[in-house]
Amino acid sequence: MVQTFLSTVQDTDPENADLTMKLGSVGLAETLSVFALALRLRWADPHAPQRYHIKTAGLQVFVLGCMLILAATAIQMLLGTLVFVVHPPPDAQAGSLIGLLFPAETGGWGMVRQWAFVLWIPAFVLASRGSRRRVMLAMICAAVPTIVSVGWLTAAFFRPATSAFIWDELLRTVIACVVIAGMLSMSATTARPVARNRRRWLIAPTILLAVYNSVLLTLWLALPPPALASVFSVITDDAGFWYFSALIVALGLAACRIRGKRIGTVNLVGLTWLATAATLRGLCMLPLWIEYSRQGAIGSPLMLTLALSAVAITACIAACTGVAATVRIRRIPIPPR
Repeated sequence: MVQTFLSTVQDTDPENADLTMKLGSVGLAETLSVFALALRLRWADPHAPQRYHIKTAGLQVFVLGCMLILAATAIQMLLGTLVFVVHPPPDAQAGSLIGLLFPAETGGWGMVRQWAFVLWIPAFVLASRGSRRRVMLAMICAAVPTIVSVGWLTAAFFRPATSAFIWDELLRTVIACVVIAGMLSMSATTARPVARNRRRWLIAPTILLAVYNSVLLTLWLALPPPALASVFSVITDDAGFWYFSALIVALGLAACRIRGKRIGTVNLVGLTWLATAATLRGLCMLPLWIEYSRQGAIGSPLMLTLALSAVAITACIAACTGVAATVRIRRIPIPPR
């Protein structure tokens, strides 16, 4: 379609080529139509070639995996807020419930960003249900915290105190935009976006949070207070939850392999992208831990060691799964043109 237009646009009237290019250019409706057609052809349709199907289905797993982590993070935040309200720490200042839920020191954008993040929960639930209409609603829910994050980034450039977290927030916003683009692709295809395992996707955040909080409780009971503070500073961070999630998924796939089950190539592709995103999140937080180490903060060497170890582990997971997925995909015959 595009090639035919470009090959004939200057042959209609050679003397008025500039006028033809100006008035006869492709409009917005035609551009969106071609874009939607490309999405339908390249996304995981039932009749797509197997090599394309695996890549795009792996991207779908990555999109749902990112939404799962974001939704689980929002649930963890709500649980932490509930515990803080029901049983506040001894050093917390007494105040109203509104003051506890919406602290003034976080600023206007901080409060809006914190509570808009909760919309990732209904976004994940709607996207995991599978119908195109629900995916569109999920995309609308996910767009709200993404727009708020963009606003927070814009305001953060004028606040030097928050500049240490700008790169991490920028990467999180980029990941959210990729997720929204993935959902747009899922809604453009004629196939059912989530063909199977919808119930597993819905119970996955509960399992992930149960394992995560069990590990935190074990560390809290086993480690001394100085080491516990350093470990919790890395693990309870937003990027630390991405480390943990990628590691849990990798261990789950390894356990299936040990039990004799074959790991699907689609899952390997999705885990590769997920571990890559977790590695990038960790790299964005490394300057903060390095700065703490330079300032001589208490427990900063252990924080930096844990952060570097987490980045190395997720990078190894991404490399190993990426190599395994690439080898499998190359064994698939190339579709004839």
